[in-house]
Amino acid sequence: MFGCATGVQAAVVDFNELPLPSTNTYWNGSDGSGGFTSNGQFFSNNYTDYGGGYVSWAGFGYSNVDAPNTAGWENQYAVYQPGTDRSGNGNFALGYYVAESFFGPEVKPRLTLSAPSEVQDLYINNTAYAALSLRDGDGFSAPFTDGDWFRLRIAGLDELLNPLGGEIEVYMADYRAGKTFILQEWTQVNLSSFGPSVKHLEFRMDGSQVGDFGLTIPTYFALDDIQVVPEPRVALLFAGTGVFLTLSRRRRKA
Repeated sequence: MFGCATGVQAAVVDFNELPLPSTNTYWNGSDGSGGFTSNGQFFSNNYTDYGGGYVSWAGFGYSNVDAPNTAGWENQYAVYQPGTDRSGNGNFALGYYVAESFFGPEVKPRLTLSAPSEVQDLYINNTAYAALSLRDGDGFSAPFTDGDWFRLRIAGLDELLNPLGGEIEVYMADYRAGKTFILQEWTQVNLSSFGPSVKHLEFRMDGSQVGDFGLTIPTYFALDDIQVVPEPRVALLFAGTGVFLTLSRRRRKA
């Protein structure tokens, strides 16, 4: 927990309390729960078992897989460099965006906060699967060349799903204007412009390489250390109890 100027405590969602059976493991929604909660905040998940060993997931999962140099969809649960979460020894979240297509409807990873809040910032990185596909190409995408780009777009929504200003954009790769950039470190993204009434964050991705069935780039991202400050409240903390009385101010095979 961190203090802030208003005196309200900021909670950092770091996913480290979430259960995983051992190192180099992950959760992708196979329990059918529809999502998970970390530090009071809910992360959506869509998981489908088609039978015969074929399954798909979208939305959010979480992982501690450390395999930053292994290419391919079988390594879809690893973050790119440095290969670990920001602390070096914990969990991180994974987002997988699915665009609307012949195969089905759009699935946006959605974070739903326990109460309207200000999301001050969070940290974003590429997954190993996405970054190595961007750099080297794979069976679906060519290696990035001049003019290519890949972008994450974050929308802040209120309780009625109304947008709170414009989307915030994070370039996961940018080969325009002579650049050869692929995001390969945990990068802080400031979301304070959405204000103190954020109830949901939605994530979607787009890019320059598009085929007959939509974007050919693996639409994954990694997420860690989300700093959330509740809407300003009148709060009484009973010493030693931790109890607050508050008054509100107003497609792949995986």
